[in-house]
Amino acid sequence: MPVLDDVFHESAEQFSVMLSTTNMTPVLLGQTNITATILDDDPLPTLIVRLPADALETSGTLTNAGSLQLSAPFEEDIEITLTSSDQTEILSPGALMLPAGQTNATFNLRVVDDLIYDPNQTVTITASCTNGMLDSAQMVVLDNELPNLTVTVSFKPTEGDGTVTNAIRLTSPVALARI
Repeated sequence: MPVLDDVFHESAEQFSVMLSTTNMTPVLLGQTNITATILDDDPLPTLIVRLPADALETSGTLTNAGSLQLSAPFEEDIEITLTSSDQTEILSPGALMLPAGQTNATFNLRVVDDLIYDPNQTVTITASCTNGMLDSAQMVVLDNELPNLTVTVSFKPTEGDGTVTNAIRLTSPVALARI
């Protein structure tokens, strides 16, 4: 029985054979039904995630800005889960279904404008699949807020006053401030 090779990574496949004669006369065998398994010899494809280098915090949804590429197709649809390392900067894209035979897909990136002054943040988007494929890529979210610090002097120190203390008031949230 010939077994044909293909280029698809796939699960093991089973088939059954029933033995009989052409004129349906009894056959003296210990077993007339046989099940066999065909094991796949194609390696697991590699998965590559691609992202833009950076995005402004005010960008909102970047339509089809992320992409996935497989080194070889699958013969069945596969689900790929996409996660973000920092939900305060880029929301997790979720999962996408890559149709059988396809090797490329795109996905949206939803950038969060947090209204807080913080330095530019590097975010990792990871793609994973239950079959073991895994890859990730990074991009930088560029902050758009400016620090807004107000210092209020409520008295006028004079020479010889020694150490003086004064109030500092923040007029907008600051994530990482050094005062």
